[in-house]
Amino acid sequence: MKSILYFLFSVFLISTSYAGINSENPKKWVNINESFVIDTKSFNIESPYMFFWIRNRNYDKRRLSINCSSLEERERYKGRKTEWKPIFPKTPKYKIVNQLCFLTDDSNYRKERRPPRWAKNIIKNYQKALLENNNILQKTDINTTQDNKKQLFVE
Repeated sequence: MKSILYFLFSVFLISTSYAGINSENPKKWVNINESFVIDTKSFNIESPYMFFWIRNRNYDKRRLSINCSSLEERERYKGRKTEWKPIFPKTPKYKIVNQLCFLTDDSNYRKERRPPRWAKNIIKNYQKALLENNNILQKTDINTTQDNKKQLFVE
């Protein structure tokens, strides 16, 4: 009987610890499908364009440029670039367009209700970068207004 009580107390009183990675956010490269991988940390979005690093399994990374307004893509690899080509449905690049073109503020796109893990990571990193940029802008605005006030008082 005592052993059962000791066991119950030990279960309730001892806090368990979980080792390892808590979330998928630290991952830089995330699978879109079995063979296509996207970098979720290094990307640019400049309306209407999106720029991502992508790679296929066992190949080097290359730069993917997507024009969301015309639904075209082009790739760059070691100084060479392809011509603009249309993006076809049922391809990994179409998945990127479908999940992320709303970030370019194009009215033709809306955010998906349940984006996949790779898209969630990109959206979260993009929003984090926007907040950091806004904070930097606010700090520089405060500094410039203070400098302008100092100049006014000097004159």
